[in-house]
Amino acid sequence: DEEKKGFREEFKKYDTTNDQKLQTFELHRMYESQGQTKTNDQLLALCREANPSVSNATYIDYKGFLTILLKEKKGILSTSFGLMGLVGKVHDNKKDVGRKANVFEQMAIKEKEEELRRQHDDEERRAKRKEAERKKRVQANLARFK
Repeated sequence: DEEKKGFREEFKKYDTTNDQKLQTFELHRMYESQGQTKTNDQLLALCREANPSVSNATYIDYKGFLTILLKEKKGILSTSFGLMGLVGKVHDNKKDVGRKANVFEQMAIKEKEEELRRQHDDEERRAKRKEAERKKRVQANLARFK
């Protein structure tokens, strides 16, 4: 889909460190390239909005980027950041806006599912590692008593 591709390209354009995150200095550049200025506090508020589970977040990952765009489209941000204006025009055609909002939701859901799958896999690996370490300790303790 062209819109998804455009969002990804826009994100990558400003991700100058190629770490899959827009750091505050990259966000500064993004806004300044469009003739807007934001304070550090405003950008940190944007990072917190994009990463509510990360205390003291100083970046926005792609999932957070899509989340902010979706929230802006729906008008449910605690503060207006004007990010949507940087990556694309908001259409007046309600049918078109609804379709695009659905695309945002699908993209955000897909990103969230992938993140949850990664977290689940990480938790399983940690649990297996802990179990293997526990078995080693038990074997070592048994060997001492033989």
